[in-house]
Amino acid sequence: MTPPYVKDFNPVFIIYRKPMFKTDKLLRMVGAGGFTHCELYVPSMKATFAIFAGGHMECSTSLPRFYESNPEYFTWHMLILTDGEMRKLEKWHVDMVQKKCDYNFRDLFWKMTPSSVQRSCVPDVSTDVAHSPQNMFCSQAVILGLREAFGGPDTKTSLKDLFGSVNSRITTPSQLEKHFAKYQKVSSNTRQVPLTFWDAREEFITNTPYGFKRDQFPGLLDLKCEST
Repeated sequence: MTPPYVKDFNPVFIIYRKPMFKTDKLLRMVGAGGFTHCELYVPSMKATFAIFAGGHMECSTSLPRFYESNPEYFTWHMLILTDGEMRKLEKWHVDMVQKKCDYNFRDLFWKMTPSSVQRSCVPDVSTDVAHSPQNMFCSQAVILGLREAFGGPDTKTSLKDLFGSVNSRITTPSQLEKHFAKYQKVSSNTRQVPLTFWDAREEFITNTPYGFKRDQFPGLLDLKCEST
């Protein structure tokens, strides 16, 4: 069933994953913290955009099944994008999938150095590189994707500032969760990930994300889910 259209209401979730696979041990060794992976889930597409260690950027409709079958491994933050922001986000990710963007192992090893060294020796990627990177690790992909989405002059200023202020080359999934938790003034949610547009709508109505108001989206409350 095609999700209904509500102007500028485009729910997207940053998904944070706790250690789940053998490869997570390596990431813990380089200072990943409590979360060893993160990715973006788009309910309207029922698809996840992700890049895993040793792989390429991918768009998967099978990954979301893990959110349902193994909810204890996942936490999340919800974002609401405008129509324009959503178009930019989708296009950027499709471009990354089509070019088979590689995994960025090199920058991960900076996490084994002191924080002071990272801050002084690792400048973030340039705007041009961020627009079309050759390689990324998981949290870097989330940051650059959202930076692309919020890059227009009419975007939400606070979100633009948030993703523009963190260094994509040295920000781990755990650090990204802390940055976003500070912005939303709430830690990532431990409830099961809302998988459909209707689940996201219910989540929004029940627990509206910080910085938004339900009356900003006329018609959302009046929508009736006839079937999923």
